[in-house]
Amino acid sequence: QEHGLLHPIVVDSDYNLIAGCRRLLACERIGLREIEAKVLEDISEKELRILELEENIRRKDLTELEKSKNLVELAEIKEQELKEKVKVFTESVKTNEETNCTESVHLNNPSKIGDRKVAAEIGIPPQTLRDAKQHVKAVEEFPPLENLPKYQAIETAKELRKAPPEEQEKILDFASRKSQLPEVQKEENFYSYMDECGKITKKYHKALYAFLELNADEKEFKMMSEIII
Repeated sequence: QEHGLLHPIVVDSDYNLIAGCRRLLACERIGLREIEAKVLEDISEKELRILELEENIRRKDLTELEKSKNLVELAEIKEQELKEKVKVFTESVKTNEETNCTESVHLNNPSKIGDRKVAAEIGIPPQTLRDAKQHVKAVEEFPPLENLPKYQAIETAKELRKAPPEEQEKILDFASRKSQLPEVQKEENFYSYMDECGKITKKYHKALYAFLELNADEKEFKMMSEIII
């Protein structure tokens, strides 16, 4: 109301809303009769889906699982686009070779696009994409993990895969009860864990510094470092 609409909403050529639902509702509530809109002409269904996914990923009211699913779907679309680009490039190289072009380019497994390239295309760290994939896989494999926080679901799935069937129910029950702890207790557990990590780190540094004073050679130093770790 004070500064106006900072970022215009996005619509297609038929004025169907693509992005900016909350912005539009906010403008309606304060009584604005006209607002700026960016019109995207001739947008394909795939491009529309990409816009919707990118918009959804940045919403704050999605659950962790919904965000992970949206991110994985967006990554799949981007990966396919990259594969198509590589395919076109590879065909171009082959054509050049067939016409005795001296320039030659060799691609290692052009059909495989790594998480690093896909994540860069989306604009997120590769680990974020890998975590989202693990999260979705964990819930698909073990549906009861759906309501657990992302990293708890991932770690619980790892334990379930190693456990015999008769033990899986106990693991799921423990994980469910742990997720229902009050936030204060979760915070206490977290800081207790961090304190313990700090104590271990101090012991490691103390042992390492003591060992350095012995003027050990490189081989002995490496051996002792592995023992301490």
